[in-house]
Amino acid sequence: MNWKIVSTPARCIEVTTVVAIVAVLSCLLSISLKAQSCTQIRIEVNGKTVPLPTEVALARTGQAKTISVPVTDGCIQLPKQLRKSNSIDMTFQADGKNVRLIGLLQSYFDKTWTIALDGPASGGSCAVSIDQGAMGMKDTSCWTPIK
Repeated sequence: MNWKIVSTPARCIEVTTVVAIVAVLSCLLSISLKAQSCTQIRIEVNGKTVPLPTEVALARTGQAKTISVPVTDGCIQLPKQLRKSNSIDMTFQADGKNVRLIGLLQSYFDKTWTIALDGPASGGSCAVSIDQGAMGMKDTSCWTPIK
């Protein structure tokens, strides 16, 4: 049996319309995924990488109400409620320490961070390096031991 494909102008218009719709949806999906990209984090204590917390608490700087955010595959998603904040505070526990980072700029998010905790067992300094070593913040008293 031989099949012959016949193209009609109406079918060409249908195919073109479908292709255009798929292209627009693909574009919208990529924009949506970019808007929901994450902040990759790594934590070091006195130069050694330590396991990540399972969650962090985020809040607008100066406000008590926090939002718990899971850490999934080293990634933190900035909640929609905080995306227009000027600065954000983050608290979490890592390697037996309570860590509080105050005044992180919203522009720091959606990048890769290395959070370096240094000092004696009684508490010490933090430095957040963002994307290949650019200093995001440094605080001399951002962590204390968990009691």
